[in-house]
Amino acid sequence: MDMNRKSTKIKRSSHTPLFFVMTILLLLSSCKSLPDFHYSFENEKDLDSLEWKCGTVFSLSGEHATSGEKSLKIEFYPTPKGSRDIYPGLTLKNFNPDWSDYDVLCFDVYNPEETTVPLAIRIDDRDNPTYADRFNRKIALDPGEKSIKIPLANLITSGAKQQLRLSQIDGISLFLVDPWKKNTLYFDSFRLE
Repeated sequence: MDMNRKSTKIKRSSHTPLFFVMTILLLLSSCKSLPDFHYSFENEKDLDSLEWKCGTVFSLSGEHATSGEKSLKIEFYPTPKGSRDIYPGLTLKNFNPDWSDYDVLCFDVYNPEETTVPLAIRIDDRDNPTYADRFNRKIALDPGEKSIKIPLANLITSGAKQQLRLSQIDGISLFLVDPWKKNTLYFDSFRLE
């Protein structure tokens, strides 16, 4: 037996159990499920889930509701003279990103204007992709009510013409590109079918 050999002991920290408990709690809190993609704009809390862009004012309205009693009224303001690349609108985020069990993105919109309003729609399957790597479409909104239905199979990127990853949808934006006058639109019942 070698007497010069030092015995090694594993020093236990009294903080070790606390570390494991904190790690487990952190993992569990990050697994919180996100709400399904559904917006009906019935109370002020619904407005808290929206990300607005400059030149945009939105509020709940009792007019033009298609689901429940209220709709989302959005006022899109014109681009200031000399400014470029202004996109007033809103972004919907923080929902369950897995759209793979659905077939169609739907929402209702009412255009009270006397002219057609060109609404742009952007859908991302990752955080802040380039124009070529996301779905982009313009929809001509004639005066009056319109139900928009976009088949999820048609969510193709603008550049490489690849299908968006339907299990990883990160956000959807609705906006006007450099509007020259104020426009008002009413939205309701964003949903997946």
